[in-house]
Amino acid sequence: MFNQYKEYKKLNKGWITSMPKHWKVSKLKWLTTIYSGGTPDTTNDDYWENGDIPWLNSGTVNQGFITEPSHLITESAVLNSSAKWVPKDALVMALAGQGKTKGTVAILGINATCNQSMAAIVPNEQDVNNKFLFFWLDSNYKRIRGLAGTELRDGLNLQIIGNINCPLPPMNEQIIIANYLSNFVESVGVVIRKRLKLLSLLKEKKEAIINEAITTGFNQESEYENYDHDWLTRLPGNWNLKNLKFVAKHNQYSFTGGPFGSDLKNSDHTEMGVRIIQLQNIGIGDFKNHYKIFTSQEKADELSSCNVFPGDIIIAKMADPVARACIVPNFDDRYLMASDGIRLEVNTNLYNVKFVEYALNSKYFRHQAELNSSGSTRLRIGLSTLKKLKIAAPSLVEQDRIVEKLNYIVSNIDINLEKVIMQIEKLKEYQNSFVSEAVSGQFDLRNVPSINFTKS
Repeated sequence: MFNQYKEYKKLNKGWITSMPKHWKVSKLKWLTTIYSGGTPDTTNDDYWENGDIPWLNSGTVNQGFITEPSHLITESAVLNSSAKWVPKDALVMALAGQGKTKGTVAILGINATCNQSMAAIVPNEQDVNNKFLFFWLDSNYKRIRGLAGTELRDGLNLQIIGNINCPLPPMNEQIIIANYLSNFVESVGVVIRKRLKLLSLLKEKKEAIINEAITTGFNQESEYENYDHDWLTRLPGNWNLKNLKFVAKHNQYSFTGGPFGSDLKNSDHTEMGVRIIQLQNIGIGDFKNHYKIFTSQEKADELSSCNVFPGDIIIAKMADPVARACIVPNFDDRYLMASDGIRLEVNTNLYNVKFVEYALNSKYFRHQAELNSSGSTRLRIGLSTLKKLKIAAPSLVEQDRIVEKLNYIVSNIDINLEKVIMQIEKLKEYQNSFVSEAVSGQFDLRNVPSINFTKS
């Protein structure tokens, strides 16, 4: 589709192994001014109240193009801290941060100050175009993260960033590439946003169907009993509404919480052994298998009351959302739950395990959990409180029928959800690949008209 440049040269400049013959390479520190900021004293209200100066923390880089600050600080805060001004159109990069934040880069749409966990990257306008530089750094996000080290706590620093090699086309060519990619990314973004909207609608449909079935049994003609709860207004007259503790088997540890934090420390983690179920593993009706840590057989035996087994339900004490639950899979013979988990072994003589999982993740149960949780920033629910929450259920025969029908409907929706997710991932991969090839000179965009991806 695109022509290549006529001549290329081989290089050994880190990630740059080949580029058009007329391009150059330069370290970032020679093309920009790089510095970090600071955080004003958080205990001094004079720095944080009634301020009008934008201040950024590392989380704002996830916006890509920053137009809103994390907070507003006062002039006194700037004068009495290491917070520094960063001009509009400069770049900022997160030096640290949880999740995917570290190494993420963004362009400033406002003049702002920043904290010490961000690097301000101010391009020398005669040397490098800010958008071209953004696309280069953004396309090498994973490589940049790798420069910090392999540990999650390892951070980037200004020296590491300054030594990053950057391709350097002539300025007019940088502008052509940057403008083309800006249009391209926006065009692809339109398609991705449409897919995300469809994804959201499918999830809403799935949730609505589950919520309806779990409180009506697909039978709209039932005779209903009315309730005056905030979280439930009616149920079929032949359904029961009982405390969750009565759903558990009559065993000592059938409904129990995880160990105290002091009983299971980081030093107890091992490379192999008994897998520990963390909050990160507990999804909404879905066991998240990507996060894996282990402890020894001996430690799991020592904490036998906190062992969890396939077919049990594991419930999260902490948001988000609070009290979400999933059935423990049979990947292993047994597990050990962490301190923020709750094990529920269902009495299968009276309850269908899958029905209980659906109910725990339903709208009416979550409403109860949130009303009875504590915490201002992140909700938390205790075991004793959870046991008192109500679950609605018909006879076991009726539960089995509801689950069979729900499983069929939900599986079909999940197939469509997976298709949309794959479409979104392929679009993102295509976008990232195209941008990476463009900024590294794999094809020549100088005489290529802009395209509208949505119509191609």
